[in-house]
Amino acid sequence: MIVAGRSGGEGVRIVLEVEEAMLLSELADQVDSVLLLGEADDPALGRLLPNAYPEDPPASQEFGRYTRESLVDGKRQAAQRVRDATAVADGDEGVVQIELDQSEAWGWLTFLTDLANKHKVTQVNPGKTNRTDGAFQLFKDGKVGMVMGFSPLARQLDAEGKVKYGVAEMPTNIGAAVTLAVEDYLMAFKKAGNADAVRTFLDLYYQPETITRWIRAEGFLPVTRSGLEQMRSDAGLKPYLDALPGAKLAPTTDPAWDKVKLDVQQSIGLAVQPGGNPRQVLDRLQQNAVAAGGR
Repeated sequence: MIVAGRSGGEGVRIVLEVEEAMLLSELADQVDSVLLLGEADDPALGRLLPNAYPEDPPASQEFGRYTRESLVDGKRQAAQRVRDATAVADGDEGVVQIELDQSEAWGWLTFLTDLANKHKVTQVNPGKTNRTDGAFQLFKDGKVGMVMGFSPLARQLDAEGKVKYGVAEMPTNIGAAVTLAVEDYLMAFKKAGNADAVRTFLDLYYQPETITRWIRAEGFLPVTRSGLEQMRSDAGLKPYLDALPGAKLAPTTDPAWDKVKLDVQQSIGLAVQPGGNPRQVLDRLQQNAVAAGGR
């Protein structure tokens, strides 16, 4: 899925793979059905319409009498808008493009928030889950529908063959995709007489045939232009290779980075928890980053 701001700054444009659109449409239809037909003791309906006064039945009944109809109507309208916008016909291929103005975007946000906080189809605090033994394994088991991954994960998915998956660009609000990259380091002992040996090793290591063979074996991506050209024939790597030249690297050489990274990892999930305030979370992270960098 790609999310970008529309020209003029009003509303958003969403680009979905057909499979993503079908999944959202099905989820929206299920939500609408629960709101329309769910029994009073249905746990799913209870999550969508939580009890405002669980310790005070008379107050809860009075609150529901005045608000339930409008809440149900609003949530049904949001679900129906998502369902209708993401409907695809049998045999459709490619992508589904959806343009939303500000009011329509709010309806979508209402629906997606319910998916996370009421239906529990995703986690509200991803910072509490490790990628390798948590998020990645859940994805490989078919228990989550989307994960931020990398090429070694794709290699594992291909080897296990348990789930059908696709690769999408990183969504942004600037109209263009952004890809993040990580760095590994080659290190050598600094002592007299080592310089020539190190130079010889690096010359050998970065020969296109040598480094490409090692990268393929590890499931990584090339770090040189010659390696990039050698691996272009691998169709499975095309989405990664196309994005690689413009990848953004984390500022690991900045002394403040370790503190900033830890702060983001521990706090970013608070923005999407029930009652979370994304602006407050991001403002605090920005303030801490400036303080950590001494700027």
